[in-house]
Amino acid sequence: MEKSYDVITHKLESGLWDRLQVNQPTQIIPKVLDEEKDWAKEFKEGEFDLIVNNMSMHWVNDLLSTLQNFSHTLEPDGLFLGSMLGGDTL
Repeated sequence: MEKSYDVITHKLESGLWDRLQVNQPTQIIPKVLDEEKDWAKEFKEGEFDLIVNNMSMHWVNDLLSTLQNFSHTLEPDGLFLGSMLGGDTL
């Protein structure tokens, strides 16, 4: 997570997103939490326009509730982008 934060912060400071005319986030707050237990407590409805979850959902016991929590915190036209290992791969 620290590496991702450093990359994003560097691109903000370098002016790259300005040159590409990309809407920039007003604030980046890195958080480490258990998405299964802490997500619903930590974030409110419609708080995000994008949620990216890469290769951690295969550790979740209650996948349906976790995905519902993600959906609840997305804006109506928000995007969830996730990846996980398949059922027979573990």
